[in-house]
Amino acid sequence: MSRKPVCSVRLFGGLVALAALATATTALADVVNSVNVDSYTVTPTINEGQSIGISLQYSISPTNESGFAGTTTHRLTSNSVTHNISGPASTSAVTSDPDLATTHSASTSAQIVQDGAYTVSFSDAAPTNVVENSSFGLGSNNQNSSRTISGTRSVTVLNVAPTITSATLNGTNANITVPEGTAVSGQLSSTDPGQDSQTFSINGSGAGVGGNTPGSTRTSSSVGLGTFNQNGSFNVNFRVDDDDTNTQLNRTVTVTNVGPTIVSAELNGTNGNITVPEGSTVTFKTSSTDPGADAHTFTTSGTPGGPFVSSDAATSGTRMSALSSELFADDGVFPVNFAAQDDVDTTNVGRTLTVTNVAPSITSFTASGIFNHSDPIPFAATATDPGVNDILIFDFDFDNDGFFDDLTLVGGSGGSASVSGSIPAFFFPFPPSSSQTVTVRVSDGDGGSTTSTINLTIVPEPASFVMAGFAALAGLMVLRRRRRKA
Repeated sequence: MSRKPVCSVRLFGGLVALAALATATTALADVVNSVNVDSYTVTPTINEGQSIGISLQYSISPTNESGFAGTTTHRLTSNSVTHNISGPASTSAVTSDPDLATTHSASTSAQIVQDGAYTVSFSDAAPTNVVENSSFGLGSNNQNSSRTISGTRSVTVLNVAPTITSATLNGTNANITVPEGTAVSGQLSSTDPGQDSQTFSINGSGAGVGGNTPGSTRTSSSVGLGTFNQNGSFNVNFRVDDDDTNTQLNRTVTVTNVGPTIVSAELNGTNGNITVPEGSTVTFKTSSTDPGADAHTFTTSGTPGGPFVSSDAATSGTRMSALSSELFADDGVFPVNFAAQDDVDTTNVGRTLTVTNVAPSITSFTASGIFNHSDPIPFAATATDPGVNDILIFDFDFDNDGFFDDLTLVGGSGGSASVSGSIPAFFFPFPPSSSQTVTVRVSDGDGGSTTSTINLTIVPEPASFVMAGFAALAGLMVLRRRRRKA
């Protein structure tokens, strides 16, 4: 019996076992790999409200491995990595690579809304998968494993000051011009890329606190700045503060002057035109108001005795002039001007004062006594006139013919005048009557006049009767002679 075939079978079985062992050994060696971070970059410095850039790349090694029994493939199995952003306003971001291959390479960004120091980090298990292409089908041909990777970076986020988007004065987002006496209010709004509350103030007065929503518009409350009672230019400061800094903006309120308003312009207490007789004393008084805090100076002019100037230092309410007066000694029409002046403007109001003429008054006209027909008769006359500037004229009618053409005397002015003289005898008729009327008229040159009459007693002299008889006899003789001749 031959034994060689037995040896051949044993040899073949040993070779199979050896091959199986070699294949198993190769499969165990193939699952050995590593995952390495190739690069990890983060924007180091930004302003709040901006976004940082995050880029991550890592890879598996080896990617393919050839063994005695076949080729082993190494692959990454997770396509996303979470990055934690830790700081005053913590957040996170994810890098994602949809290609499940041998390399994870992805970038992302993340907005940070609060200034401060931040740490950006990741820690990932980096899961992998190993697939063995075994010719003999021995061992595990699909295995999962993980290789932990991590990285850390620092980021500095800088504060950004608020931006004032509007600073309004009486609703106008600009400088304004108003008349004095106007009330003004202010309001402002702002934005901030950061997650900062906004604190508002106008001219140092609190105007509220805005919200902290990044990028939103915050609006202050309205603040009354008072009534601007004085003309000029006035600065208004608008300010908004966040947690680190502030932004300010100035506006200008230009206040124009408003002239005084004359409330009354009085003549003798009458707020209007008046008429008075000459010789009257007239009083003047002015009152005024002003929306500005201005003292007033008053001037009354247009009269012979003016101007009259006074002032009132009050800066609110009704201002009053001093009471002035003037004697109007002559008739006429006087345009009286009342003026009230503040530090810039003057307001005028006109009144008409009419002074009427007053006729003279004859206080005496005398020629007392009994007079002979041939004697001149002495007389005296006195008159007054409230118009002290009027020149009084004395005109006489001695012969009682109704015409004041027998004698004119100028009495002068000053409110009173006297004249005197004598009446010649030839003004009286012959033979004289026992009573003779004499009249004086006094005029003031302005159309006013008055008269006064006296009666004189005339006594004829005896000699005058003898002479009259001779004259009559002579006349008869002449008449007779003419008749004889005829």
